[in-house]
Amino acid sequence: MDFTKTENMNIEEVREYCLTLPYVTEDEFCPEVITFRIEGKWFLMMWLEAPEPRVAVKCDPVLAIELRERYHGVEPAYHMNKKMWNDLYLERDLDEEEIRKWIRHSYEEVAKKLPKMVQTRTLSTTLDSFIQNLLKSLLARQVTGLSSMLHLSQSIY
Repeated sequence: MDFTKTENMNIEEVREYCLTLPYVTEDEFCPEVITFRIEGKWFLMMWLEAPEPRVAVKCDPVLAIELRERYHGVEPAYHMNKKMWNDLYLERDLDEEEIRKWIRHSYEEVAKKLPKMVQTRTLSTTLDSFIQNLLKSLLARQVTGLSSMLHLSQSIY
């Protein structure tokens, strides 16, 4: 079985992605661990000194088990509630899209347990942020495509 992947996501990219989510704060839990929180509640833990880069994310308990069975890069999270927390190993068989998906899932799992008033503010901002990021991504792809076409047309003449 081949556990390699083509698009790696490193620790810094995970950090940058987490900080794009609304109302997220970052803090040092201890010298080796950085946590990311929404309204003071953890949704991601990042081990800085791990021999193999990994992050812990909260997960629906049923999905947590399914992910462990499906991916070599998903294991029960070290020092966390194994029922709901998974370690995602960044250099195994999870591509960037999957890692982002499970970080987002973790964020939403925590957000949905916040008080209703906070949820409404957080989730509506999350949707707005998602739409803005999607539009930025689409625009960037169009600009890149147009730039390539312009370069090609200039080389023809």
